[in-house]
Amino acid sequence: MAGRVVGWVAFAVGAVLVALFFGVAFQATSCADAIPGGASVCTSGPAVGWPLVWVFVGIAVVSVALAAWQVVRELRRQQR
Repeated sequence: MAGRVVGWVAFAVGAVLVALFFGVAFQATSCADAIPGGASVCTSGPAVGWPLVWVFVGIAVVSVALAAWQVVRELRRQQR
């Protein structure tokens, strides 16, 4: 049973790292140049788009909740 808990915790950590990578580290920037003498406008955001980042965040939240549930279950089982 302890191996199952380790697996869930590892999956949860991996899911959080993937969500952080795609939400923060993997960025794309685009600039729209203005007419000469004007100011350019640049924007940046996740390269995969915000909707997919929110999917990754949702998967991370669910996996952390499941891992916490497995840890609590294992601790209760050991107390018996």
